[in-house]
Amino acid sequence: MATNFPESEDYIEEDMHIAEYEITWESNASRALREFNEYKRMITKHSTDFKKIMMKESTDFKKIMVKESADFKKIMVKESADLKKIIRKNSEDMNHTMNLTLVISGAVSATYILKTIKDMKQRGTRDDQLVLKGRVLLHFFSGAVSRFAHCNCIEALLCELRGLLWNNDHFLPQ
Repeated sequence: MATNFPESEDYIEEDMHIAEYEITWESNASRALREFNEYKRMITKHSTDFKKIMMKESTDFKKIMVKESADFKKIMVKESADLKKIIRKNSEDMNHTMNLTLVISGAVSATYILKTIKDMKQRGTRDDQLVLKGRVLLHFFSGAVSRFAHCNCIEALLCELRGLLWNNDHFLPQ
């Protein structure tokens, strides 16, 4: 019987190891459960805090976007009005430039016709086509010249041509 005791001691020792293992396992499991519950509470708290922060940020973002949108609309309306003014002014400047170019080309043509007609008058010759061109030129350019107050010399040139073409028996239609 004495031989059975050492074996039973082995069993007791083994049972103690199993018991220690179960206690260790239970304590590890309960610790893990506590940690899991703690993480779960932290996640819930952080999730709630995150939702609150996101809602606040979303509201702030909406306010900023509404304000920025309103500011952007004001800027765009102002820029659009400024752009319209610039386009209108450039259009007026271009129109003015085109009219001035037209008047200058008319003055060059009038000068040529006036000189040619004076030469013909001195020689006693006549060119009905040139007279007709001069009259068309007078009719066309008189209105354009009148728009430019600073074109007195061109107006004088056209007046001289008018006088030569309309008030001279030599150039009246036959």
